[in-house]
Amino acid sequence: MMAQERLTHHDPLVPLYLAKTHGPNSNRFRMLRAAFERGRMLLLLDGLDEAGEQKGHIERYIAATLVPSARLHVVVSSRHTGFRD
Repeated sequence: MMAQERLTHHDPLVPLYLAKTHGPNSNRFRMLRAAFERGRMLLLLDGLDEAGEQKGHIERYIAATLVPSARLHVVVSSRHTGFRD
């Protein structure tokens, strides 16, 4: 799905994913986007080791956008293979 697109850590990855998954005009997308923007959701990000060439962009997005947000709760899980300590 998104792996075929060229993404950067500046792209709003979570809203892009929600729009692709639920449709950008759906009520579910609007509700989830509002919850994300208000920090009223828990993000569970699993399988980052499977992100291929997008892994670096996703890591930077998490570090630069998601982690600094005091309002968001984020859980990231991955196998340790291929990641820096």
